[in-house]
Amino acid sequence: MPVLSFVRQLLITLAACATPLGLLWWLSPGFRPLTGFAGMTLLLFTLISAVLYALGRMTARKQGQAFLGVVLISSFAKMAVTLAFLAWFKYAFKPEGSGFLGVFLFVYGVFGFFEVHFMTQIGKATPALPKP
Repeated sequence: MPVLSFVRQLLITLAACATPLGLLWWLSPGFRPLTGFAGMTLLLFTLISAVLYALGRMTARKQGQAFLGVVLISSFAKMAVTLAFLAWFKYAFKPEGSGFLGVFLFVYGVFGFFEVHFMTQIGKATPALPKP
């Protein structure tokens, strides 16, 4: 997947997240205190996707199973980073209620589909390993 294609699809994914969150902000005054959290969450997942894309492209060019290793390790690293982010937000800002979890899970899900899509595209472009 070329870089320009990745950036275009990343912007579409951001719009797919920001549009419903913006509508929720507009329609529900109770959501407005979570605006900063929604922005931080979008930024976090954008950075995770960019790093994953760069690592995926870099390892896809190499022979061996480096690409598979990146896919497996990135799943665990993403979970650890996002759980740490949630813990930090809850500790630092002490939000009332658990509405922030809905925002987080929505963005996590949309970006999860996006990451599966672009990593699949990178994997398809990877030369097959020779059979033993």
